[in-house]
Amino acid sequence: MKLLLIFMLLSFGDFEEPSTIADLESRLRRDPADWQTSLNLAEIFLEQGNFGEVLNNLQRAQGLIDSLTPDSCQARLHFLWARFYDQQDNIPAALDSYTKTIECDSNYSEAWRQLAYLYEIFGNYERMLQCLQNSLRASGNPAVLLYDIGVTYDYLDSIPQAIASYNASLATGDLILEALLNLGVDWGLCGQTDSALYYFGRAREAGLESPELYYNLGIMTLESGNYEQAMNELMKSLTIDPQYSPSILQLARIYELTGDSGMARIYYEEFVKTAPIIYLDDIKAAREKLILLEQR
Repeated sequence: MKLLLIFMLLSFGDFEEPSTIADLESRLRRDPADWQTSLNLAEIFLEQGNFGEVLNNLQRAQGLIDSLTPDSCQARLHFLWARFYDQQDNIPAALDSYTKTIECDSNYSEAWRQLAYLYEIFGNYERMLQCLQNSLRASGNPAVLLYDIGVTYDYLDSIPQAIASYNASLATGDLILEALLNLGVDWGLCGQTDSALYYFGRAREAGLESPELYYNLGIMTLESGNYEQAMNELMKSLTIDPQYSPSILQLARIYELTGDSGMARIYYEEFVKTAPIIYLDDIKAAREKLILLEQR
């Protein structure tokens, strides 16, 4: 099993205090035609996952805008509709509303970014890259976008461009630990073991605690023939996430290689029991291994 990347970083807003909601609702009672306040409330309720109130406020704002300024193009209104549809998994409606947002305001960076994530779902990585590049041009905070562009280049198997994007993200001064890990993975895929270990080490020293980090360290040490150290690293990944399937499978394989069929069986059984469906081929192979181990 190859080295593994950490993929997209999702951003979430802070939950608002109840007093803020009460203040906005009071303001709306004083001025029912204040559609901007309705949008502010819709945005807060989106962060909280209170979709009934999101819908009420968006419909109120939509009705007011249509009656007061019917020919206007309100990018923020379209964007909040898009976020609402997105969180309801209504992807066609979300795509349409993100597109309308950008038609109203081509510099609406977050709409471009969210649109990119939808293209990720469809595996349309070329279009995803275009959207992220448009988002970057309109953004004042490029570190995360440069990171996401690096991930997209990895999707496209364009490793040199991915490395350049992760380095550009780090050069902004905002330390994204996942960029360090992904640099390690990409250098490892290029066969540059020393560079890979350097970036994995930097990620660990900077405080990254992720199963992917220790899994990748396990793979690198395994390739050098150090089974004991590889197992230690893989066990660290399971300390963080006890059901991290790649590490469970790799431990089963190491135990099998070292002749400990009892432990290999335990880990193969755990992998078959807990692995997500994306590992279907590996699950089938693990079941075959269990049959062979039983016959020994």
